[in-house]
Amino acid sequence: MGTNSIRSNLNKEDIIATIKLTLSADLKKQKIVVVVEGEDDIIFLKSKFQPNVDIYESYSGKCGVKEIVTHFSDNRVIGICDRDYDQQGWCPQLFCYDFSCLEMMLISNDVVFAQLCNTYYDGELVSNEVRFKLLSDLIWLSCCRKLSAKKGWNIRFNGISIQKAFNRETKKLDISDLISQLSKSNSGFKEDQERLQVINIECDKDYLIEEYFFITQGHDFLHYFHVFCISLYHTKQRLPGVNELFRSLVCAYRKEDFMNSTLYRELSEYENRHKLTILLKEL
Repeated sequence: MGTNSIRSNLNKEDIIATIKLTLSADLKKQKIVVVVEGEDDIIFLKSKFQPNVDIYESYSGKCGVKEIVTHFSDNRVIGICDRDYDQQGWCPQLFCYDFSCLEMMLISNDVVFAQLCNTYYDGELVSNEVRFKLLSDLIWLSCCRKLSAKKGWNIRFNGISIQKAFNRETKKLDISDLISQLSKSNSGFKEDQERLQVINIECDKDYLIEEYFFITQGHDFLHYFHVFCISLYHTKQRLPGVNELFRSLVCAYRKEDFMNSTLYRELSEYENRHKLTILLKEL
């Protein structure tokens, strides 16, 4: 793999200075710099780009990607982020994964998710049924995250445990437990009945499968998939952790899947428009 991945813990100034140095030394103006949120992005993208592409991990997640990319007016510097719940227009140099995030782009693919289920799921449901169940069970948490972002509630979700909220008897998430967990890091959350009612109303809407893909956080889904699969085993068989489940998704995601994605199309249009070389055409 020719793509360079720069993962060291650099701060904003260090990264900007390094990118400036890289671009100034590129007399032929062939070097491309891609800034991403984290290591998972690097794992996924490093096999998708030409050798002239350097991938930089942001110093501060998505906000860091935006700050670094918007610092440069050079078309050779681009960023790739999770969409999350952003509604505003994107900077021309910023791109987002299909659906809410990288993980959901992979999970949304029927063949990829079927392979994940065939490997780790030991129940009676078919893969599409498993996926729909987990997405619909997560709807309260997904709506809570979405509304917090859109309404500026600034709810702190750090430390929330899908495993702790999972009821092994019903094989579902206990919403009251999620509320209790959120109350520990958000003062007055449990007592704010008006806000809880707004969340419940949002949950009661009918959602198409694609709408679930747009509002569900991929990490929530993978943690729930992990807990759900473990609950079905009657032996001591161990499942790999969530990080390895993510890597399994990446391995199952084929070159034609990426080439059919919105992200690939938009990157291809961008490189053609600016006469750049970014994507490997034969993955």
